[in-house]
Amino acid sequence: DLLDQAQRFEIGDDALAVEISREHFASQGSQLDLPPTATDAMADRVCVHVAELISEYTAILGFVLRSTNVRNAFELHYVMKCLVERVLGQDTYLLISSEWDFVPFTYPIGIELLPRAVLLGSPAPESENPLIIPLAGHEIGHSAWRTSNVEDSLNEAVMSAVDVAIAVQVGTPSTMEEENDLRAEISVMRDRCAFYALQQLEEIYCDLLGLYLFGPSYLYAFDYLLGPGGSDRLLHYPSDAKRMEILAATADQLAIGVDAGLRDRWTKTQCSKEDETSLAIIDHAVDATVETLKSNVRTFVTALGIAPPTDENIVRVQAAFKRGQPYAETASLGEIISAGWVLLRSNGDLANDDDRKSYKVLCDLIWKTIEVTEYLEKGQAPNA
Repeated sequence: DLLDQAQRFEIGDDALAVEISREHFASQGSQLDLPPTATDAMADRVCVHVAELISEYTAILGFVLRSTNVRNAFELHYVMKCLVERVLGQDTYLLISSEWDFVPFTYPIGIELLPRAVLLGSPAPESENPLIIPLAGHEIGHSAWRTSNVEDSLNEAVMSAVDVAIAVQVGTPSTMEEENDLRAEISVMRDRCAFYALQQLEEIYCDLLGLYLFGPSYLYAFDYLLGPGGSDRLLHYPSDAKRMEILAATADQLAIGVDAGLRDRWTKTQCSKEDETSLAIIDHAVDATVETLKSNVRTFVTALGIAPPTDENIVRVQAAFKRGQPYAETASLGEIISAGWVLLRSNGDLANDDDRKSYKVLCDLIWKTIEVTEYLEKGQAPNA
């Protein structure tokens, strides 16, 4: 009901989140009105529940508060929300805020307090940098993964691939006693490896969606944030080098042009000895199902009418930037930022302090072009 009211009266997404939170905590707070007959044990249980609720949502409420800070990129909200609604549905709303972790993230759709919200955070030190915006595509992907039930469609294939890998890794027992012990161990290993394989596939799914939404700029932003990789392997996360390998191969399949050397210098990651067997099984399951995952993403974005940014439009936007002008026609967010990345990289990135001035001009051009896009899209809206 609140979402309907917000759309009808054009209430801001941050105000909507506050009002939803207020209603939620008012209803939960009524539990503290205990009857006179309540025992001490009952009162303790209620207090523990309310304390846990406050602890769980303090970070989210802090996020909502920071979303109103003037350091946030308010120029981005309209265009990004249009993209979020296109991917996740019209009943979705967006909050953009800052974090001190140097990694973009989102709270996934499905949290009890704000079930239809996408809370998109970005590193506070990069608040003026529009070139990292494409990484939001990955974070939107986590919500799309849940709303599209991708995991259910992959579960059987992942289980089959895990079974094959376990047979190779574990081998055949020589005695009946060994077989009985191994059967119990394999059952636990099978469920564990399938769980982590699906978590890795979710990360790859999010990368692929980001690539579709933002084209080459997603790869460049990914490289900027994570390159050259090399962090320790985790069971639930594909290696950075593997992610770039899959992204680059998919970019080739989609005819998305990027610098040839972008994929060459990624560092292989190491894993602990105790995780070697598990990761071998998990990696096999991921490799065996990644093409199915690609097909799933392609079907999803095709149904939405989404195509990657086109080289033709990127070149047009880039030409305007070279003239020192915002692009004056309609372009997708991915095309705008891709043009910025291509121009920045053609000028040698930020090799010297002297480049900072031209970099700031480029960022201003990107922000202004995003504002132009909002103006043009609102002018084309039926109720404009």
